[in-house]
Amino acid sequence: MKLSIITIIAILINGIYCAKSKGTPMTGEYLELDNTLSKMYMFSNDECTKIYLCKTYKNNGILFISSHALSDCYLRNELINKEFNSGLLNNPDDCGVKGYADIDISECYLTNDKNEVTYKGKGIYHRARYYDTDLSNNRVLTEFGWCKFSNKIDSDTNWISRIINETLAINQITIPGTHDSGTYGIYNRIEARWAQTQNLDIYEQLLNGIRYLDIRLETNDDKKIYISHGYIDSINKKTEKKYYLSDIIDECVMFLKNNDKEFIVLNLADENFDKDFSWDYVPDAVSKLSILNESTTIWLYTIILCMQK
Repeated sequence: MKLSIITIIAILINGIYCAKSKGTPMTGEYLELDNTLSKMYMFSNDECTKIYLCKTYKNNGILFISSHALSDCYLRNELINKEFNSGLLNNPDDCGVKGYADIDISECYLTNDKNEVTYKGKGIYHRARYYDTDLSNNRVLTEFGWCKFSNKIDSDTNWISRIINETLAINQITIPGTHDSGTYGIYNRIEARWAQTQNLDIYEQLLNGIRYLDIRLETNDDKKIYISHGYIDSINKKTEKKYYLSDIIDECVMFLKNNDKEFIVLNLADENFDKDFSWDYVPDAVSKLSILNESTTIWLYTIILCMQK
């Protein structure tokens, strides 16, 4: 009998931030860009479809009651003449970044059409997170402002497609993975101190080259399957609901749609299943979970499913 061994390196990956997250989910969150020539601020709308870059911050709170407002805000090159208060502010990192790019930091700007310089540096900044793109001007919105970007292939996002060949077997590949991969959404300060092992969602981990996902599962009375760590539930920051297994599958499918020569090893473990829940149900459930049903034929061949009771 031939024994195939996959070497798994479990690592913790962190976003490299040039910004500070401010506020709370209750009072509204935003990013303070402290790397720019003067302090600037970034936030998204509820639907994560619009990312604003703002010049002015104001604290409208009284005593210990926190209330924030941002103004002088730009949506691409449009100045929005209104004040955005706490209830309208959302951290763009909770939406998930669009990707990573090598950017020219010699000059970055407040708008996509060079309205005002926000940063002056030297050379190329590698793998900057970006939140919006303007392909006509060859610019991306980053935590430096709007910067020129390189069209070079992202080596971490597509690393398998560059090494794959007809003679290379999966047991000859060292596969980078993360421990308790779905715990980025445990952000209660007390719980997060010991239960949160990641601060990036699954999609962004995949963008960073991770291909082995350690998914710990729990079930509720409605037989829904979601991520937990030691009885502490993980939250999907995009929906503010539990981080369901269906969310994980959707993020994997979306990644594979955009990178169809990659593969993902998905290890599912029983963290706290209801005693009446049949583990045998899981493979069939996984095959039906994705809302991107038209992609089923893609990911069935590129997700390697492992189950651990």
